[in-house]
Amino acid sequence: GPRSRGQRRQRRRPERPRDQSDAWRGHPGAAGFRGHDLGALIGCHVPVSRGLVAGALGYAADVGAEAIQLFVANPRGWAIPAPDHAAADAFRQAAAERRLPVYVHTPYLVNLGSPTPDTVTRSVGSLAHSLATGARVGARGVVVHTGSAVDRDQRPAALRQVAQMLLPMLDTLPESAPDVLLEPTAGLGGSLCATIGELGPYLDALDRHPRRQDAGGRARE
Repeated sequence: GPRSRGQRRQRRRPERPRDQSDAWRGHPGAAGFRGHDLGALIGCHVPVSRGLVAGALGYAADVGAEAIQLFVANPRGWAIPAPDHAAADAFRQAAAERRLPVYVHTPYLVNLGSPTPDTVTRSVGSLAHSLATGARVGARGVVVHTGSAVDRDQRPAALRQVAQMLLPMLDTLPESAPDVLLEPTAGLGGSLCATIGELGPYLDALDRHPRRQDAGGRARE
């Protein structure tokens, strides 16, 4: 019958299996990312304040995440934490048992196109730490923002600088290391890659390196 003002229809949500270990497998269009059957997954950033296993994986289980992304350092700072190999190894094993795809996101301050030398140096160190820790926790990719020239007029020089900083890292990544996933940023200031049209020149600046992917996990050859 008619509903009074303020009365809402209650929608029945479908039952979701508690065990999500195989929920991500076999999705339509799962063409694969470096041989992984991913498909269309629904994931989330996970908190790590209570630890990688109890915090990150516990939260993922609570919300039914089919993939997760986490920070392995302060997302808004430069400090690089001391390694905890025991925790990283336990997390890797537990995530593998759940067949849960894992991704790492670099801190937001990382900007390989910055005109400030100290920022560039810190950015390289932060990305290197994320890649090393990402490999330890079994991450399939490390997401890094494409950066900003700050001054629009310095865009060509900033793109060359990104290549100078990033290509040596890509060249030395072992096969078992996570890929670098490039995430375009909002078009503020001198963003180096904010639109689809800017993605091609950005990838060209990196020689379309095979160990680099776009943030959707697709190689651009």
